[in-house]
Amino acid sequence: MSHFPTFYLFFITGFEEPVSYHLLQTSSFHNHSWVHLSSGWLGELQIHRWNSSSDAIIYLYPWSRGNFSNRELVDLERFFRVNSIEIQEFYTNYFMSEGEFSSIAGENKVNFLFL
Repeated sequence: MSHFPTFYLFFITGFEEPVSYHLLQTSSFHNHSWVHLSSGWLGELQIHRWNSSSDAIIYLYPWSRGNFSNRELVDLERFFRVNSIEIQEFYTNYFMSEGEFSSIAGENKVNFLFL
């Protein structure tokens, strides 16, 4: 059984040429602070943005919700929230190793990220 909800793709009609949808996600890790930025693009037009503080999709146009029901939109938000957490954990576990460093005897140990 999959941990992710099932989504159905609907083909966009009415355009004179093929239109693509791209989802961009950027994650920044610095001093145990995490920043996740995501955006959805229909061709060259940004139509979605991800609010990482509230874990919610921001629809930049009234029509950018498409024909999805409220339940399907909640499932999409849940999918992206879980996805961003799993990506964060993957990079943390893969790249983070502790390096203990103390410049003066008796100071607290400091951990560094080694890539």
